[in-house]
Amino acid sequence: ELCVPMMVLVDYRGFRVSAVSKLPICSETLIYGSADRGQTVYASDEPFNRKMEQTAKIIGLKKHSVGRRKASSQELCAPFDVEGHLGSDGRYYLLDFSRVMPPEKKNKSVQGGTLFQLLRPEFVMAYAKKHDKPLCPDAYSPPVIPHDPDRIHEKEVEEATRYLFEVTIPSFAKELLLILAECLRRGDKLEQFRLCEALHSHGINIRHLGRTILAVTQISEGENLGLKQYAVALLLCEVCARVIKCRIRSKLRETMRRVQVVLEEPYRRAVVDYLNIIFVNNSKSTEHWNTHLKAEAKSRYPQCLDFENGEAMDLKSTVLSWNKHALHFVFKRVVKMSGLMFTKELMNSINSSPDFFDQNSLARTRGPIDETDLVSLNERIKHMNIVSLAQGYL
Repeated sequence: ELCVPMMVLVDYRGFRVSAVSKLPICSETLIYGSADRGQTVYASDEPFNRKMEQTAKIIGLKKHSVGRRKASSQELCAPFDVEGHLGSDGRYYLLDFSRVMPPEKKNKSVQGGTLFQLLRPEFVMAYAKKHDKPLCPDAYSPPVIPHDPDRIHEKEVEEATRYLFEVTIPSFAKELLLILAECLRRGDKLEQFRLCEALHSHGINIRHLGRTILAVTQISEGENLGLKQYAVALLLCEVCARVIKCRIRSKLRETMRRVQVVLEEPYRRAVVDYLNIIFVNNSKSTEHWNTHLKAEAKSRYPQCLDFENGEAMDLKSTVLSWNKHALHFVFKRVVKMSGLMFTKELMNSINSSPDFFDQNSLARTRGPIDETDLVSLNERIKHMNIVSLAQGYL
């Protein structure tokens, strides 16, 4: 058995902490991979090597030579900075999973992008199975380049990236319209559709929301225009919600640096003040959507506004015209992703009134949300995928 550490991500007031359980390992227990950036590479335990080969075959990873010096190189089935250990308890342990999947085609405008702009496991598995072509997780890595003078590994991940962009995403866009048509037939609300799960199940990263929006808008005009607008509204709402979440996290970090207190009140005020800028119905809010949110959306999700009139459109009013519940969806997504807890009274009012934000913008001087509506800023805990498997063995 390959054992993995228990892992969890904790988001707290704009900061993220990765917590990992302690393991019975040390530098002397390393039997696979490298702990010094490829200067010394290990593959010294044959039973462990066989387990890694079996695992790599399942998830579509390519066996490749690694080592800054050919004389001391080894063949690995994982990125060289993944570490395999034979623990002091006699168990095999695998850790350091930040770069398990192969990178996308190198984007020269993103510094170090090959370290974090990775293909999703669902895509890698499906691609390897369909094309009988596993991908190298160390493509573009310096300890691998001496062993791959023709840059075959890089060409293969570039070909896979083209397939993702030109086949997988357009195919998903067409399927999305069919799924949404069925949801509308059933009378489902916008927030009931699990967009992120749908994208991930097709191997599409959330950072490609912009490409997905563009793919939807490029579907032939024979499709229902209203359905296309509904799909674009859903995708744009997700983009806006994620941008707002990131801006809230930034404001929380700024507040912590400024006040340096643990009391919740200044952080709650910062969150409520910003949410009122977003959801109030006035010209200041419209300007904020069309300048700050648009700029950050284009930066984080390239091509999200590359469709006809996308750059020039009034972002807030256009999305609302395509779906009158768009602001409700954005608000609920922000609440969920940011760990915010509001009073039941506020949430009931939002759920029962399609015009809540317009009505409360008029009724309250500072905006539709009051500080008393925000109960708490909760930490948000996200378990890594491998935890589910680890918990199954307990």
